[in-house]
Amino acid sequence: MNLKRTIACGACSALLMSLAACGQQQQTAPPISSASTPAISSQGPVATGNKAPDGSAIPGDVQWLSDLPDPRTIDRTQASAVARAYEITLHSWDTATDRDSNAGYMRSSIYGDATYQNAIASQAHRPATGDAIFVNARPHRSYATAAIRHAGSDGVSADANSSSITVAWRQTIIPRDKSGNDTRDGVDYVQLKLTDGKWAVTSMVLSTKGTAQ
Repeated sequence: MNLKRTIACGACSALLMSLAACGQQQQTAPPISSASTPAISSQGPVATGNKAPDGSAIPGDVQWLSDLPDPRTIDRTQASAVARAYEITLHSWDTATDRDSNAGYMRSSIYGDATYQNAIASQAHRPATGDAIFVNARPHRSYATAAIRHAGSDGVSADANSSSITVAWRQTIIPRDKSGNDTRDGVDYVQLKLTDGKWAVTSMVLSTKGTAQ
């Protein structure tokens, strides 16, 4: 059974729910005990501040990660390019920096239109939570990276100023203690609109297929 959730400006409560695969329940993230934390290597992304490289502010106390696509290099005149950058940013997080996996929503909101960005920002200071995958990754100080397997337009829209892009992605969860990587695949459906010659995300349907070794 697939988890399928609409992420839209009119549904902020759904927006900030976990990305866990079906059957995994959202949990409150427990504190990490320094006594039980394994030796950690220095690999992984670096937090670079609360603004994206293009100067866009990130909602809440969320930090930008150094391994994310640089928004200054994204061709905003191409809907597919925006959707790809949005998806990579959405599905990336770092337990060493982020309070929970919702940080990905905060960072990726820089690719949204004004309404979408405002909806995300309104949820930025909710209490920290974590889906089961994020919670289980914390003791290992794991970080998640994302790669796009395929991205394509869903036919020709009757409205030249709107586009729907299907994005197949793979998330890799990498523990800094080298205890073994996990991956999971998904397909998201990203809605965008064209304003002043640039594409921006307006909503997204998330469909997580599960975890694979």
